[in-house]
Amino acid sequence: MWFSARLPKSLPGVTVANSWVVEQRYGVRKRIVALTDWHLAGNHNIDNLLAAVAAARACGVLPTTIKRA
Repeated sequence: MWFSARLPKSLPGVTVANSWVVEQRYGVRKRIVALTDWHLAGNHNIDNLLAAVAAARACGVLPTTIKRA
């Protein structure tokens, strides 16, 4: 699973769209968590959040569980 703040829609993975962390597969994006729910300083911390969400989803963790973490 890919992750990047600028992930092309053609690749499956986790990215940022309209201030949301989203998972995209087959051109469909599903919201996971709003960036406004996290007070992150710096783009590197957004990348870290994307990596953590991608790893959790790859391990089968449900989006609702990720939201509560």
